[in-house]
Amino acid sequence: MKRSNCPNPRRWALATLLLGALTACSHLPDHVGQEKLYWRAPVLLPGVTPEQRHPGYWIGRLDAPDEVVMNAGQVAAFNQGLRDQNLVRTLPLSGPLPDSAPTPAQTFDWLSTHVFYLPDGTKAGPSWWKALRPQLSLDAPEPAEQYALTVAWADQRILPDSTRLTSEPLDTDFDELQNSGYDIGTPFLVGRPSADGLWCWTTGTLSDGWMERKNLALCDRQTFETWQSRESVVVTAARAELWSDRDCRTWRTWLRMGARLPLEADEGHLWRLSLPVADSNGSLSSVPVWIAK
Repeated sequence: MKRSNCPNPRRWALATLLLGALTACSHLPDHVGQEKLYWRAPVLLPGVTPEQRHPGYWIGRLDAPDEVVMNAGQVAAFNQGLRDQNLVRTLPLSGPLPDSAPTPAQTFDWLSTHVFYLPDGTKAGPSWWKALRPQLSLDAPEPAEQYALTVAWADQRILPDSTRLTSEPLDTDFDELQNSGYDIGTPFLVGRPSADGLWCWTTGTLSDGWMERKNLALCDRQTFETWQSRESVVVTAARAELWSDRDCRTWRTWLRMGARLPLEADEGHLWRLSLPVADSNGSLSSVPVWIAK
């Protein structure tokens, strides 16, 4: 009997399965100037049914879904209660920070007593912490009162460093130094810069931490108060696109729900807004952008 030149179907199926498994374990290739892309986790968590992912499912479980939950006065009282508990701050600050707010030194000292791992899986040892501590500029005088608005999607870090630090070796899911991430136009009080000048300690309405100087447009208190007091538009969609022209042909960026920008004009089916940008000196300026109502 002559041997067939056709591949063994069982071997072919096995090779296909192995190739699929190897492919699923790798992340998508990185591209210069783009965010890193990973394969998605399972769409549904255990115990979650498809219908539970729709707002209508939960609305249907309410006894009176069309009733007002909180009126304007109740919302104002609720917000003031959060401020009274120092859970949310109002900028510009009307007084000193609460004693419970950690300083850069306290944050550093607390972290340096714990075990964390670097991206290569090795421990962040004493030499790593010793090299980083001067970046805090602890001996530098406090700068004059200064405020800023973010001009890009901006990470807020617990230390003035972009190194991923994890509690487990080679953990790709949770960065212990990532404090939060903020949309364009988020206000901050700016404190001392890092020794290399690339970072600034920032105080926000919700959290404190280090932010890259390139993502901030600085201004004095009067300019900040003027900007904050302007009539504004708040994004209520999950995602809103911003355009550099009224014809909505040149895309500028996007904002998440809750982001807020000053209103320049009502132009029919569009709002014209002021988008904060940094001028050549790193100071606050603005450009017009358009957003669909």
